[in-house]
Formats: sequence, structure tokens, C-alpha cells
Amino acid sequence: MDTLVSSENFGSTDSNMMRFSILQSSERTLGAPDLVDDFDLNLLEWRSSNVLAIALGNTVYLWDALDNSTSELVTVDDENGPVNKCELGS
Repeated sequence: MDTLVSSENFGSTDSNMMRFSILQSSERTLGAPDLVDDFDLNLLEWRSSNVLAIALGNTVYLWDALDNSTSELVTVDDENGPVNKCELGS
């Protein structure tokens, strides 16, 4: 599916149109056991450096899209968990 988007949507004053494609299938699938099912929680955070943080239960994990690596950032004890917000610094 091709989509036309006005560059105005991206803060440009240029009236040229940009064309990009929307994938029809997923490039990657995130397995997310222990993802808390609550709409109001902010359990995913993505940064422009292509790092994704995800809270699964009591643990926050990082996934680096550049080298496809994962690491555990922090785990909280049961008394303070589960994690209900991910927010990475700039």
C-alpha cells in the first residue's frame, strides 16, 4: 500500500508530497510474556536511537534494533511490581 503524506505533517513549509510504503505484514514479532493487560499503563518506550524498552511483569528489558541484542535493565521485587511505566531518558 502506497501512501502520500504532505510534508506539512512533518514541520516543513515545503508543499511537496512524500511517498512511502506501509508493510502489509510484520517485519518482527515481539513475544511479550507477562505484559500487564491494562490500557492506561505505558509499558513500551522507543527512542530515536532504535532502542525499545518494554516492561514485562517486574522487569524492564531493552532491545537494540541495530544489533538485535536484548538486555535486562532492572527488576523490582514483588512488593513494588509490576512495573507500570517505561520512560527512557533522552
